[in-house]
Amino acid sequence: MVLLVVALIIIGFFFPPAWLALIGLGIYLFASHKSRRSDAIESRVKKMVSAGKDYAVFADLHFEAARSYAIAKGAKAPEPNAVSAHILIDGCTYFVVFTRATSGGTIIGVEDATIVRDRVLDRSKMEDFLEEKLEDAFDEYRTNSTSKSVAPKDVFKVGSLSFCGDPSNDEVGADIVNKVTGRVLELSPTELDIYRYLMEEADRLSQRSGIGQWALLSSGITPIEYEGEMNKSDKYPDNRAALEYLNNKVSPDLEKIFEKSKADDFRANIFTNIVLSNAAGINELRKKHAVHYANNCAANGHYSFADKWDEVIKSIP
Repeated sequence: MVLLVVALIIIGFFFPPAWLALIGLGIYLFASHKSRRSDAIESRVKKMVSAGKDYAVFADLHFEAARSYAIAKGAKAPEPNAVSAHILIDGCTYFVVFTRATSGGTIIGVEDATIVRDRVLDRSKMEDFLEEKLEDAFDEYRTNSTSKSVAPKDVFKVGSLSFCGDPSNDEVGADIVNKVTGRVLELSPTELDIYRYLMEEADRLSQRSGIGQWALLSSGITPIEYEGEMNKSDKYPDNRAALEYLNNKVSPDLEKIFEKSKADDFRANIFTNIVLSNAAGINELRKKHAVHYANNCAANGHYSFADKWDEVIKSIP
């Protein structure tokens, strides 16, 4: 395409009517850029579906183009570095997640939308799914590593979980996030466990910048819900297993591999992974607690705080 434009410009100096062709080409490129962008992205998704792949990295796909495409498809609360949308491919709807790759390309995750919806509505299915995916991912990586004679130095641990390869690689990084996500959910068997994780982690993220701030904003959790929650940790010693795991095992291991800011980014991504994967259940949990606090405030005459909690209730989808 670039060569064609250059050729038309050169020819135009010797044959003026060629300028009309160049203008026409410009109009065509402008008018069709959205459809060409859609074709480029959907063709990749189709190939992934046909090959049975639910995860792939495309170094040649600019994230901003993928993000614009997802927004055009109705993406809700798009983030600067991640966005998701439901996309119709060959008569089937898929939940597709686009993430900015550190290499400059785009990571695409694809899954049947019906399966995602069922898992969001059923916590046990979600946990089974995560466990199965994590085992499959590790088995596949271990097989590939064996065939490529990966040296022992390429095997490392984060939070007592084993990983293979370069930890700065996008795919290995995603494996870390997914495996630790699964472990956090295993350590949060009750609603109160999940709620304590969400609110204390949100309070922690509020004190960070960059990806941490975006993770908090995209969660929809408001300041009145999380402010000061880390200071309440002593009140809930039996409901903080996930947080203790992250604080005492995951973060120290990550900080041995990366600088602290990068380790914090991983925790932010784990938080986002949990929130996005179980949005409906988490919103119901937030609403349940918000109603409880609103009623308590009203019963004790703290009407201004009751009004603030009422606003939270109304803001939760």
